[in-house]
Amino acid sequence: MTLSRYYATNQHGRIRLGAVVALLILITTLALAWWIITQPPRIERTPPPEPLPSVVDVVTVSASSQAPNLYAFGRVEAEQETMLASRVAGQLERFADNVVPGQVVEQQAPVAYIDQADLALSLEDAEAQLANAQAQLALEQAEQQRARSEYESFGRQLSAERRSLVLREPQLRQAQAQVTQARVARDQAALNVERATLTAPWRAMVQERLVGAGSLLSQGTEVVHLVGVEQFWVRASLPASGRSGWKRVAALR
Repeated sequence: MTLSRYYATNQHGRIRLGAVVALLILITTLALAWWIITQPPRIERTPPPEPLPSVVDVVTVSASSQAPNLYAFGRVEAEQETMLASRVAGQLERFADNVVPGQVVEQQAPVAYIDQADLALSLEDAEAQLANAQAQLALEQAEQQRARSEYESFGRQLSAERRSLVLREPQLRQAQAQVTQARVARDQAALNVERATLTAPWRAMVQERLVGAGSLLSQGTEVVHLVGVEQFWVRASLPASGRSGWKRVAALR
């Protein structure tokens, strides 16, 4: 055998051996891959970790009064406010000297004066009517005394209904009712004269004059706008309350 043939045969053997080794590696790799794919996942169970001890802060507390701080937009309003109106009809004579916008009037201080001429005449007429009713009652009482004397001298007993008529008891009750009506009319006329002077119901500031001097007023006509100065409310919108609108949150004196 020549040297060249020897080397050729040896080289051919090496190529065949390498192919066999490569084929074995490929088969082994495929088998390993198939085994890995077909195997179910394995989860190792480990015991749960021991719970950590709770961290506790010890705080010493004490009771005390606390007031919340509220921040909001709002406005200040008077607790009392009114349109002072006339309770009698008549001509507005004049306002009191200090009843001008911005001035403060005291409680029960005069605010405006209504002409009392017609009211005074009504009072005088009511007093005359009362005097006349009282005189009629006195006359009727005298007539009743006369009727009682005649009934007693008659010497006979009558039924209760006829006795009441003979003794003029219905006429007496009528005269008494007329006196009561006349007295009520007199008191009403006197009250109207008193109401002709409008007074402040409480200490207040004059906001506005609603009519001018000389105006003819009917019962219920608004004359002056008054705002109380004794107590006020702070009305504010509080977003934290969850509701819209104005809230009364404080009172100021």
